Amino acid sequence: MKSEIISQDKNKLVIKAVVDADSFSKTVSAAVRDLSKKVNLKGFRKGHVPRKTLELFLGKGAIYEEAVDQILPRVMGDIIQEYDLTLMEDPKVKLGKVEEGEPLEMEFTFSLRPEVHFPDIASLSVEKPVFSVTDEMVQEEIGRILEANATHEPVVEERPITSEDVVEVLYSSWVLDGDELGEKLEDSQITKVELSNPSIRPDIVDALVGKSVGDEVSVDIRVDEGYNNPKVAGKVVRYAMSIRGLMKVVIPELTDELAERVSRGECKTAEELRKAIREGIERSLAARSEDAARTAALQALCDACEVEVPEEMALRERDHLLSQEKDRVKRQTGKEWEDFLKESGTDEEKLGEEMLARARDLIKKELVLWALADREGIEVAPEDLEEEIRRVSASVGIEEAKFRSFLASNRSRLDEMASSIRKRKTLDWLMSNIKIEEVPQA
Repeated sequence: MKSEIISQDKNKLVIKAVVDADSFSKTVSAAVRDLSKKVNLKGFRKGHVPRKTLELFLGKGAIYEEAVDQILPRVMGDIIQEYDLTLMEDPKVKLGKVEEGEPLEMEFTFSLRPEVHFPDIASLSVEKPVFSVTDEMVQEEIGRILEANATHEPVVEERPITSEDVVEVLYSSWVLDGDELGEKLEDSQITKVELSNPSIRPDIVDALVGKSVGDEVSVDIRVDEGYNNPKVAGKVVRYAMSIRGLMKVVIPELTDELAERVSRGECKTAEELRKAIREGIERSLAARSEDAARTAALQALCDACEVEVPEEMALRERDHLLSQEKDRVKRQTGKEWEDFLKESGTDEEKLGEEMLARARDLIKKELVLWALADREGIEVAPEDLEEEIRRVSASVGIEEAKFRSFLASNRSRLDEMASSIRKRKTLDWLMSNIKIEEVPQA
């Protein structure tokens, strides 16, 4: 095989390769043998189908296609090794005339990873926020646990409803057609309404507060345009409610018995639960602190590095980000993209510019991490993968064997895991080689 550089522009490199006629003819013969083993033809054993029969059955083009598929990876690998190329993605290939007995010409367009110019990494410094656990934080968490274990007790005395009560109502609902009742949605349904719950519509809270058991209440509620039920989206729904009962929320005290129950036996006393909660908050804050420092370290390194982000790659990433945003809007709001843009007061061009800036930043971070890992010889060892597989399978509650099978069913999943590990190890190296100033936070 002979090869030569045709052109080079920034990170685009075009190389022409020529496979001599004899080598290509041998590859065609090998393709014939392989196809002979694959096809099922009546009257012929696999591996013993004559070439002329294959050409009649498949066509000469299919044989040439098989030969090209066999020779392309070898030629590509030889070029990458010969020119010591580091690629961003698979190359584009343009074939010349494909004919047995003639040389095979191939033109490869490679997207090369841009060169990264690093600063003196030891001179970089970042601040690491340090958070302290306070008694108030612990008490807030205990408060949430107690609220989650609250009970509802009937109110025996006659009194007006307050915003802290739980109200049992019998209700029916209709879509309003102007001032008239339209289609009936629900009939004589019983439910409990916890008025202090922030998810309860303020209209309903206002309608019930101050009323008493036995009262009849009616409230009209306008449903959001983006609501996922088209029957009521953008319309007014009337709820007619009959107040049947009144309960109050009773928050329990933190006792040893409750501590053991909510901790599923891990804490035998209330004090042990308090200690466990404090330790849990400490771990959470430590992880938050570490994440903030690592994010700042990568940003500081990227800001100090010189690298030209390929525009073609940035545009592709922008389109990917826009596609993700459209999917998110549709999934979370049910709105059409054009309606969302109008309501948010923006347009796709402006949003595209913001996404393009974000895309360039994301790609630069990737390029810098890759280059740093290469420079420092940071690789993923088999034991790294083993440890990650055990960690992930345990964290998501999947049997390790099943998780391994899941990874093995799609090679790209394993590649993504290896890439993630390499990035993490590279960030670990970075954190060990820059100056970190711990800054206490209020």
